[in-house]
Amino acid sequence: MSAFVLSAKHLNTLITYANVHADHMAWCVQPSGRELCWADCDHLQAAADILRAENERSVNYRYREQMPTSTVTFRFVDTRAMPPAVSIVKACNCYDYQTCETPDYYGTDAARIVDAIRHTAIAQLPGYEKADWAID
Repeated sequence: MSAFVLSAKHLNTLITYANVHADHMAWCVQPSGRELCWADCDHLQAAADILRAENERSVNYRYREQMPTSTVTFRFVDTRAMPPAVSIVKACNCYDYQTCETPDYYGTDAARIVDAIRHTAIAQLPGYEKADWAID
């Protein structure tokens, strides 16, 4: 299995989607006991930093490197153009695939952020709202 550091555009799109759909986000991350609120730009940067750092940690773990893989400071930028929900679901799956190399990934704040984004995007898929909740 290979892993690579995702682009700033990929990460910015995920965080922008979370921000646009903040009213529907079912979960907020609380690193260091501080809640990340999607409407606050400082917190959006913090969430983006969490995603970037975890992705880099995974790549370093996979390739047994001990240095940061990025040489440029990562800044969150609102991407404005929003892809359809299905693209966000796939982008979340790509993030998980590139970032799951460490044994503890699924217990990290990054995994929880991406999972919340994915669940929000799934609820936005055409037909989701009208679909039966339970199958009898």
